[in-house]
Amino acid sequence: MEKRRLGRTNFNVSVIGFGGIPIQRVDKDEAIRLIGAAKDAGINFIDTARGYTISESLIGYGLKVYGREEFILATKSM
Repeated sequence: MEKRRLGRTNFNVSVIGFGGIPIQRVDKDEAIRLIGAAKDAGINFIDTARGYTISESLIGYGLKVYGREEFILATKSM
């Protein structure tokens, strides 16, 4: 997966990100599997928001399994 520097930071993020809206429709086990699949594909950028119902919680389960330090997170307050 190609990565690019994020703005003026030292973060290198994948050119394809993992969007948090669809994950709100799956159960915990599927959410964990999806985060793992994203990691396996080289995706390290996850975008979510509090307004995406339980998206943040489900992503959190995946991060506990696959390592928070492996991902760059973006979240919004709506």
